[in-house]
Amino acid sequence: MHNPRASTSRDLALNLNYRLALDTLGHELTADADLVQGRDAGHQDFLPLNSPPAGAVGALVGQQRSQTGSAVTIRALKADYVRPLPGHWRAEAGAKASWVSTSSSIVFEQLGRAAEWQRDTTRSNDFRYDERIAAGYLALSTTLQKLELKAGLRGEHTHSVGESPTTGQRVERNYFQLFPTLFASYQFSARDQLSVSAGRRISRPSYSSLNPFINYTDAYTAMQGNPYLAPSLASSFVLNYLHAGFQVLNLSYLLETNVVSEIAYQNDQTKVMTTRPMNLDQVRTLSLTSGGHTDLAKWWGMDNQVGATYGEVLTPVEGQAVRLRRLGAMASSNHTFTLPRHYQLLVGGEYYGPSVSGLYALRSTGTVNLSLRKNLWQDKAILGLKISDLFYTSGWFSSLHYQNINTDWVNRYDSRRLTLSFTYKLAGGKIHRDRASSSADEQDRAGH
Repeated sequence: MHNPRASTSRDLALNLNYRLALDTLGHELTADADLVQGRDAGHQDFLPLNSPPAGAVGALVGQQRSQTGSAVTIRALKADYVRPLPGHWRAEAGAKASWVSTSSSIVFEQLGRAAEWQRDTTRSNDFRYDERIAAGYLALSTTLQKLELKAGLRGEHTHSVGESPTTGQRVERNYFQLFPTLFASYQFSARDQLSVSAGRRISRPSYSSLNPFINYTDAYTAMQGNPYLAPSLASSFVLNYLHAGFQVLNLSYLLETNVVSEIAYQNDQTKVMTTRPMNLDQVRTLSLTSGGHTDLAKWWGMDNQVGATYGEVLTPVEGQAVRLRRLGAMASSNHTFTLPRHYQLLVGGEYYGPSVSGLYALRSTGTVNLSLRKNLWQDKAILGLKISDLFYTSGWFSSLHYQNINTDWVNRYDSRRLTLSFTYKLAGGKIHRDRASSSADEQDRAGH
């Protein structure tokens, strides 16, 4: 089936920030304001299959087309206050407010017998989503000789409404959550440091995933949003030990609830498989990693990292309990060789063993990269040549097996590339870091 698709997008972003230094000891006040607007439009044609699957009553019969449009407006304000306190203490406080409005539409049309396009009201829809978030935080930190301590508490109130005037569907949420964080670090010696941290965080679904529209990749593959998605919550604990800058041990435990993951459903009569984001009950991840930099010689530097993970997913799918458990492993090794005449050769690769992601069982994947660089004009410029994914082994290789779903994916992208680059350092090579805007989270959820 041939499904030509075209899309356009337009984005506008405005940021204002202000910093007031109240003294020379770190006592300061900062403020940010953001306005972001984005618009997307798309068109897709669905041309019929010459030979549909045997016994299948296709979701899209005959020649059809769809037109989509979406708009998002994000407004955000943020203020942060930092004040040093007596006894090596430091206090931080802040507040943030954001207002988000999104609107989307999709129109399906089918070519009739009279060669006239007729609107398909069963697949056409409109959707609007509005969200307001108010948050505040307070943090205290101190350094007592070799011991560093920090504790914080963040509170967030969210009110959201998602509604479709076409179907009359309306989902309203109103909730308040607290998110504590704790951090402690102890410097045993000039070369040894142990740190522990624990915290709770929230991850809200993207705005597009809340949209209940059905979008077809082809006549037998569709994707649909879910306006009933709840935000996911995660509690984490991390133990880290460093020796001379080398990460000897990093142990982390993560417990997530309401994790958003794609669930596939198949209609055995139409042969149509629809993926829809759903909240999984529980996802547990235990990981252990180690790695760092080692100089094997003046001309040979090596960066290695190895890790092992245990992933467990437990959730019901249409009343049936699904449980996935798998041990995984990863390794990476990157080598830098300093050659005569200011040349550098970089050889590296990474490997990821089988693992789980939501209800998907992932197979192993990896890459090998080569790069040659030459410093020019007293290191003011760098000329580079890089080959990425030399053996074309990178990709998404997964399986989905539950109920009447028995599907394997082999997704590859344009990962094998030859890149020629030239970099010249201006202003003495200084790098100016961008400030995190007050709407960074909202822009990530909008895909802008």
